[in-house]
Amino acid sequence: MSDQSLETRLAAIGADGFVSADEVLFLRRTVFADGVVSADELDALFDLGDRAQDGDAEWFQFFAEAAADFYLREEEPQGYLTGDEFQSLKTRVTRNGHANGLELTLMVKLMETAEVTPAEMATFVGEQ
Repeated sequence: MSDQSLETRLAAIGADGFVSADEVLFLRRTVFADGVVSADELDALFDLGDRAQDGDAEWFQFFAEAAADFYLREEEPQGYLTGDEFQSLKTRVTRNGHANGLELTLMVKLMETAEVTPAEMATFVGEQ
């Protein structure tokens, strides 16, 4: 697939506010093609999450999995969500005033899978 058709396909996903299971399969193949979720891919997923906060269950699972992979595997120290990473994530998810359902799913996934998260994270998620 050429870069142009890939960009066209990515732009079309979520245009209707919904991400289908088939679209998630495409995203999974694209984002995890090299085994790494890059910062640019993470940004693109958050942008897509802004356009499409609804979708099949696979969308919520994939979003949380890919973003958690970035924070817990690609950023040092692996397995930990540091205070600085949490502050960055908190800023990102409250850019529209509050975290949406996708972002809350991510936050819960992080708390479930990280070896350590900042103590204030549970309070923040509870308030959201």
